[in-house]
Amino acid sequence: MKEKRKSNLLTSLSDIFGKSDLRKNIWKQNDFYFRALKNKWQDIAGDILAKESYIAYEKKDTIFIYVTNSVWMHELFMQKSNLLQKINQDAYGKKFKNIRFLPAIEKKEILPKTSISSINNYFNNEHQRYDIHLTEEENQNINTWIHGHVKNDKIKPLLENYMKGAFTRKKGDIEAGYHPCLLCQDYIPKDQKICFPCLTKLEQSKIGKIILILKEHPDYQYQDVKDYVICHYSTYETAREQLIQRIRQKIYLKIDAPFHKRFLLALLLHKPLKNISLREAEQALRNLPQTKNDVINQK
Repeated sequence: MKEKRKSNLLTSLSDIFGKSDLRKNIWKQNDFYFRALKNKWQDIAGDILAKESYIAYEKKDTIFIYVTNSVWMHELFMQKSNLLQKINQDAYGKKFKNIRFLPAIEKKEILPKTSISSINNYFNNEHQRYDIHLTEEENQNINTWIHGHVKNDKIKPLLENYMKGAFTRKKGDIEAGYHPCLLCQDYIPKDQKICFPCLTKLEQSKIGKIILILKEHPDYQYQDVKDYVICHYSTYETAREQLIQRIRQKIYLKIDAPFHKRFLLALLLHKPLKNISLREAEQALRNLPQTKNDVINQK
């Protein structure tokens, strides 16, 4: 028996939707038709009136319109019969026999949020912060400095644009409440005291100091180190882990291996180095599970 050949034609989404039960269920709902009527309000009332009013809800044969103030409400009331006639031209709107206008606040359109909304908001805020202009005096000061210090005519316009951009950025930061970083003097938001690059440098400096302390006292725990360097536990653990990996590497390369085996066990167990023998260290380290770095080193 021959198989029926499949058609290469694609069925459109509208055809599938038209034949589905979803279409029937949606089109049976009055809310669907009423929402469609609300979307037609701009065509019914016109661009100007639609900005100051919108369809709110329905009750039996009456449709209720929210209006922003009494002036526009009077204008709409004067056109009530004409508006009702246009509403009745709609398949669903023909049921309404009366319109009532109610005072309400201005309708605000809220854009749907997406996964990149936060990124767009960030760049919008950046654009608004730097969308300012330098005063005539500020521009004149830049031009005076350029002509007084730069002799090359080809460089003058490039340097002038660069300086104006830098001054605009600084002026925007100041007006937005930015203030200098305590360490590098770069402008940062008002809720920060130190900029991120400086915080990173401070963190790396603390890690280096902790490593030096652990080299002298490998048995020191967090509370012991904190007496010398004010830090979080995560900083201490990062420094300790870095030192452990360095010692593992030296053992693998057989650099003073007996000493570094004892030193590594002191780091792992927080036990004084003087109380650890080479035999104890070798036996303990032999039973330790291998790390990723150990496997790589053995290849």
